[in-house]
Amino acid sequence: MSRSRTRTIIILTLAAGLFLACTSEVTDVDRVQQSTAMSAAKYSDWSPPVSLGPVVNSAANEQNAQLSKDGLAIYFSSNRPGGFGAQDIYVTRRASLDRPWEPPVNLGPRINTPLNDFAPNVSIDGHLLFFASARPGGFGGADLYMSRRDDPNDDMGWGDPVNLGAEVNTAERRGATSPRRSASPRYEGATRSDTAPLDERSIHTMSPPRG
Repeated sequence: MSRSRTRTIIILTLAAGLFLACTSEVTDVDRVQQSTAMSAAKYSDWSPPVSLGPVVNSAANEQNAQLSKDGLAIYFSSNRPGGFGAQDIYVTRRASLDRPWEPPVNLGPRINTPLNDFAPNVSIDGHLLFFASARPGGFGGADLYMSRRDDPNDDMGWGDPVNLGAEVNTAERRGATSPRRSASPRYEGATRSDTAPLDERSIHTMSPPRG
């Protein structure tokens, strides 16, 4: 990206930020558009994708990969043989950034069920796991759940998942949570209604109650 184009993007981004700061009705869409413009000014183009190889990938469907903050773990979902259900959540680890990835490990029956368990996202501190599941007892086809562990390096130490409740989950399908720590302590997540028409599917943010 040329320096002149970078300066132009930065100027436009600052102008957009000033406009949003002076506007009372700032929507999530406005924030996403501003963030996208800032990213374009700060980052270069993506490199070509590189497969993680046969140790991590299988002939089945691997998806929803999330890299941990330290770069030493990837959580993902797969319907490979040997799991507990249609789609299970796995983790693969490596000893250091220059070491190869180890064979994936299933997170076990506390997280995975005979139905679809997918879209894992681990909080930055490594203590919380957010994911989608079609397990019985939810509000719809697939609900959002959260599990907690005391040791951020213990992949078998996850507690019983808790449904995020009726304020987050509906009769529609929910998926693709993405927790992030922000300046004001909250976790944000994106959810999508897959039964709605394409132009009615939406992304939302959510915050836990204060207390």
